[in-house]
Amino acid sequence: MRVFLSSMMVCLSFLLLSSAAMAQLRSEIVVGPSSTTPEGTVVAALKAGMAGDFNAYLTTVHPDHKKEKKQIAQRRRYEWKRFSKQAQWYVKARRPFTIEVTRRNPEGKSHYRIFIKDQTHPDRMPVPVRLRRSGQAWKIITNSL
Repeated sequence: MRVFLSSMMVCLSFLLLSSAAMAQLRSEIVVGPSSTTPEGTVVAALKAGMAGDFNAYLTTVHPDHKKEKKQIAQRRRYEWKRFSKQAQWYVKARRPFTIEVTRRNPEGKSHYRIFIKDQTHPDRMPVPVRLRRSGQAWKIITNSL
């Protein structure tokens, strides 16, 4: 019985290690992404957050999520308040501007979810940003950064 339990522990250890290794392999360092990509939109949002420029941040938000004054006020009051303080946490380097993407989930042709690694708190789970197409551009619909 001890041998069996010992074998099981070894197998579980290998599984955990291989899962961690696979997660690392999927992680991608993104340097200076094109503005037409989801990563480019996230970078533009991060730059606006670090600069404290709410209007620049709004340009990265999907038009359907900023139609009404109430939507904008809520973004400013809740999302922006947190995001503008924490944006720098997700930046790996400023020159050239670099982020670490741990996972991408395309959801059809018009929706996309991207997970960004917190560089300041590396033990924290990667944080999602949901985007949706607006014409040819990707725009943020929810930002958990």
